[in-house]
Amino acid sequence: MMDEITLRLAAPEEDDALPLEDFLKQLDAIRHALNETQRVVTKSRKPSLRFKVVGLRRSSPTEVTLRAEPITRGVDDSARVVDAFLNATEHIQRRRSPPTGFDGPALRAFQAMAQMVDKKVTPVEIVRDGRTVHLSRELANNVDSILGPKQYARGSVTGKLEKINLHRQQNVFIVYPIVGPEHGIACEFPARLTEQAVLAVNKYVDVTGRLTYNAVDSYPEKVRATGIEIYRDRAPFTLAELHGIAPNATGDKSSEDFIGRLRNEAY
Repeated sequence: MMDEITLRLAAPEEDDALPLEDFLKQLDAIRHALNETQRVVTKSRKPSLRFKVVGLRRSSPTEVTLRAEPITRGVDDSARVVDAFLNATEHIQRRRSPPTGFDGPALRAFQAMAQMVDKKVTPVEIVRDGRTVHLSRELANNVDSILGPKQYARGSVTGKLEKINLHRQQNVFIVYPIVGPEHGIACEFPARLTEQAVLAVNKYVDVTGRLTYNAVDSYPEKVRATGIEIYRDRAPFTLAELHGIAPNATGDKSSEDFIGRLRNEAY
């Protein structure tokens, strides 16, 4: 069974039509939130669904109908993903707590859906089987409350450096950690580390610096790098080598409490 949602988008009252740039930006934000929902629901970075435009009506508001279709025959997550997408949107708007399983990147994707509402696009409605969810700025505000004030710690992340951006001196690379989020951790670095960062592409590294945390994730959102050590042959250790290395490391504390204490002591 294929599942569909209809998006209703309109320009603010002072504009006679929705600019193409704003229209595409809003659709892309919704696409990203759908993909992040799919990741949370299926617990996999590999998508099991594709979303196709099956209806488009130019009126006031403009309506775009998307259909979720399974990529692999026999594996249909469409109903679960679309349900979770609508439920998460309503949950975040009504409460200052994350829906079950939604991490920082997923919450940020939902926040981006609401950042243009009442500014560039209004209203934005998501309709499915007679159910309508009205997107509001409250969603964006609540994500900030959920993620909480930033926390900082001195430390390091270890993983493979696979992406780097030097355009206009942005100086950012992505490390995909051995233990941590599959989407990677963004690391900002000063100009003095440019040569070392370029040499480290596609190698395992240990990046030291200031780690930034939110209130939801146990791993850092980003790192402001002060040093990069390259492991030239392979990773310094594997998951198999890590298994059981310190079974009582957290004592009688939960992993979350233990990590929180380490952050506070390190900063």
